[in-house]
Amino acid sequence: MFDIIKKGTNMRITKKDLKNLFYRKPFAKRLSLMLIGVFIMGICVAFMRMCHLGTDPFSAINYGLVKYIPLSFGTLELIFNGILLILVVFNDISRLGWGTLGNMIIVGYTADFVTFLMEKFFGITSLDVLPIRIAVMLAAVFVFVFAAALYINAGLGSSA
Repeated sequence: MFDIIKKGTNMRITKKDLKNLFYRKPFAKRLSLMLIGVFIMGICVAFMRMCHLGTDPFSAINYGLVKYIPLSFGTLELIFNGILLILVVFNDISRLGWGTLGNMIIVGYTADFVTFLMEKFFGITSLDVLPIRIAVMLAAVFVFVFAAALYINAGLGSSA
């Protein structure tokens, strides 16, 4: 049993609460939706990066840090998410789940992989023509929002 102090109250989380958090039915369907959502979010982050018009706020922080820390975007995002995860555990453990881990691990490494594929097979590291950049950015944002909705509606935990 875990004891968590939240805003001056003592809230006890039992093993049953944790089991319900991770294994509510239909788990396979929800897990599939979450995985599809985070993979698509990673793809969209890679395309947003190629547009050089910005990304979502969390990715922007990590892409900015990549310039100063010699790690891949996926690794840096995993480390940064891990630090935030520790803070969330002490604040509100009920928000954690398989979706938390999926978002921590999959989005950054998927963005790295898509960037690698675009460079390796198409020779594209960034988009240069402004109308194309704007069109790709708008499409990426629209699809990112749809993917985030899949991830959130799966109800398997929030990202850190």
